[in-house]
Amino acid sequence: VTNETRQLVQERWLNYLLTLTEENQYLNLQSYANLSPEIENIKGAIKWCWENRQRMLIDFVNNMAYFLHGSGYWNHLEKYLKWGIETAVFFEEEAPQARFYYLLANVNQYWGKLDIAETHVQRAISISEATGQTHRLALSLNRLGLIERRKKRYAEAESLFQESIAIAKELQSNGLMIRNHLGLSIVAIDEGDYARAASFQEKCFELDEKTNWQAAWWYRQRGQVEAFNQEYEKAQWLLQRSLDIATALPMQQNIAEALYCQAYLALATGDYELARSKVNQAQELFGKLSMYPQIPETEGLIQVIEEAAITHTRPAFKGYL
Repeated sequence: VTNETRQLVQERWLNYLLTLTEENQYLNLQSYANLSPEIENIKGAIKWCWENRQRMLIDFVNNMAYFLHGSGYWNHLEKYLKWGIETAVFFEEEAPQARFYYLLANVNQYWGKLDIAETHVQRAISISEATGQTHRLALSLNRLGLIERRKKRYAEAESLFQESIAIAKELQSNGLMIRNHLGLSIVAIDEGDYARAASFQEKCFELDEKTNWQAAWWYRQRGQVEAFNQEYEKAQWLLQRSLDIATALPMQQNIAEALYCQAYLALATGDYELARSKVNQAQELFGKLSMYPQIPETEGLIQVIEEAAITHTRPAFKGYL
């Protein structure tokens, strides 16, 4: 086989995989089924592009970000995002840098590495401002707000969500509006103001007909509010709806979060066996995703369930951290 033939075969192989990832870049059951059999080949292609300084790496990482996040390949996603940033710097492309820094912030936030996450999202904000990427700027402000919420700096978080909402209004972006109202809602839940949380959730009712990650989050938030208000039947339906949507995507993180909330709800209603089943499933997924803040929280919930089963008590519902 000549070098020319080998090069032609390799080019066709790379182009086939790139087209496949481009056609399946938005995660759903069909794209998951299409990409999963080729995941090792795709990882090999990304590695080859990195080792040979190929601009195609940027496109691969762009296309695969949703799949890798939703499927739980977070360690691979972090590595590829860093490779993508270095490649984008080499080719002097700033738009991919902003997106990849934003996504790095996302992963590190869920790992509990909040300072690292903040550093990455601040870089995304700087690049977005300098290059006029208004939509990416609004997304990054929202992400920074979510990081501040994790740090329990609620006033700062609300301010960032409102700043992002102002941009969303200018862009007439319902998607951005929904992201930020969900952010404001979770802050209100953290602060125990469930009526205020519900008022923000009402602004997102177009999600009622959606089956994306935002809908899964919206139903989970609504379920938590109903559980805190001791409307357990409503809460059960809403949390199950959240789980069903997350499973259909499939988004491993959203599945784990819904299961965690269902475990606490089952505990509050005295169904200890169901609580055990749900929390064990959540713990397995949190461990798989290396969601470090959630792991001790889940272990603590397991202990609470066992103590409640012995004493036949029903601890009050506690929301997802």
